[in-house]
Amino acid sequence: MRDFIDNSFKQQEKRFITVTGLFWKVTKFISNIFKKKIIMQLTKNFKLSEFACNDGTPVPSKFYENVKEVAENLQVLRDYFNEHKEDDEEEITITPGSGYRTPKYNKKVKGARLSQHKKAKAADPRVKNRTPNEVHATIILLIKSKKMKQGGVGLYDTFVHYDTRGYRARWDKRKRI
Repeated sequence: MRDFIDNSFKQQEKRFITVTGLFWKVTKFISNIFKKKIIMQLTKNFKLSEFACNDGTPVPSKFYENVKEVAENLQVLRDYFNEHKEDDEEEITITPGSGYRTPKYNKKVKGARLSQHKKAKAADPRVKNRTPNEVHATIILLIKSKKMKQGGVGLYDTFVHYDTRGYRARWDKRKRI
């Protein structure tokens, strides 16, 4: 009888270890998926982490679709610049600049109250070897040709703002000399 109880206990223990091990593997798998989402590649050249708030806050998961749409449009812009560059010119890269902003950070930088950045629907792309005027004109061209989504385009002295709000908005905030 004692052997029966010992064997029964050992079988229960094995089942517990198997279930616990399975639970651990599932937990680890889910954790890895979460980590991959954080460093997720949005397009060929843009990662989710590039759109994080400048205060270090990552883009909240509820805004992943928004930021993906912005990245897809910036990819169109990057591809266009690279297709139309000089033969001897090095690859044109884009840094998204200010992507997502927390409400607190948006207030700190004196962003618009209804800023598209707070919904991860905007970026202030810096394009290597291109002036803000060139970037602005190219975005307008790509929107008119329906290659980029209609949205907000703002021209500043040192950068351009682009957002995917879905309707036309234009502004020029350059300082006049």
